[in-house]
Amino acid sequence: MRKPTFSLQSPLSSEIIDVPAPDWLNLYVCGYDIQVQRGQKLAAGAELARHPKPLGGVVHAPMSAVVDKADFAYVTMKASAALDPLPPVDIPEDTEGLREALRTLGVRMDRFMQNREILIINGVNPEPTVSVAEQLMRDAQPTLLRGLEAVRKLVAPQRMVLVTATLDQSLPGCETVRVKPEYPNSLSDLAVLAATGREKPENAIAVSVMKLWFIGRIMETGRPVTDTVFTLAGKNYRAVLGTPLSYILEFAGVPINAGDRLVIGGPMRGYTVFDVDHGLEKGAYAVTVVPKDAFPPHGRRSLHQLQRMCPALPGAHPAGHDRPLRRIWPVRKNPGLRPGFLHGMRPVLILVHGPPPTAALHPLRPQGAGRRGQPLAHERSGPLNAQRMNEEFAWLPLS
Repeated sequence: MRKPTFSLQSPLSSEIIDVPAPDWLNLYVCGYDIQVQRGQKLAAGAELARHPKPLGGVVHAPMSAVVDKADFAYVTMKASAALDPLPPVDIPEDTEGLREALRTLGVRMDRFMQNREILIINGVNPEPTVSVAEQLMRDAQPTLLRGLEAVRKLVAPQRMVLVTATLDQSLPGCETVRVKPEYPNSLSDLAVLAATGREKPENAIAVSVMKLWFIGRIMETGRPVTDTVFTLAGKNYRAVLGTPLSYILEFAGVPINAGDRLVIGGPMRGYTVFDVDHGLEKGAYAVTVVPKDAFPPHGRRSLHQLQRMCPALPGAHPAGHDRPLRRIWPVRKNPGLRPGFLHGMRPVLILVHGPPPTAALHPLRPQGAGRRGQPLAHERSGPLNAQRMNEEFAWLPLS
């Protein structure tokens, strides 16, 4: 079993490697209203799909192509040089015009519709083994500054703060707050807490370095962004949106075998795709291959069993973490976990395969308190004690 890694320090690539554009693209558009049909010819930059919400973004054609398939989940297209790319758009100087231009060029504007007192730039690498944030901070400063200027116009902050885990990175006009380079300090809520000293302040907004880069590219070119930068196997790449992941793996020389998991994102918050030809998505900051033998098999746990085990629930007061919260912390969809919500006393990160900590259980119900007085499922199969739990779960308070 591999030892879990929580460090956010990763070596940077000497440069961002450009992946050649493939002959066909597979754009993931689930949740968007499709605006094209099979056989339609599209110029690079043409609108493919539109978010159903008025302030939602727009999906554009990354290259001149012919639509080969269009359904609720994917738009597949084959490259064609029949049409020239659409001309760039003039970006207005006024705030309302800037909002509308960015929305039509692919930026979701629901978070940028009102002024904020504090603008927080999250410059911490998002997950372990991912280095794209620090790479952009080092190699794309002019683009980041264009994006920062645009966001500053949108939210009119009185104070700007850069949260970083390095000693040598900064942004002009921003205060710098340094955090320990260890996950989960890269989470947006914890970056806000580090910058303001408060949890969920109403007058603050956090924007990632990747989002600044995205907006900065639009400001520089006047065109929708049709590529993204991501980390794969310790190196940072730039590829066209919709590029099949199988094509990227082949170019990078990263093998994938039967039983391995192909993940968009990093090892902590990424999600598994069901097809190696799934297209690279907008906002993807990593592509990760998880070998099938990386972790041992584990059993399923119901939401009720998690409630009985979790030391952060009401009635359980682990030492040093008994300050109540006014929130509901979600349980993510992980293999073997049912989706649901747990009412927490302190935020807790559930690591299904974490290292065994020393933690005591705080059962919320007495033994045998199942439906109609019957023993619970885990009690019928054997006692659920601290030793058994520590073999499968680690509880890491987010404070």
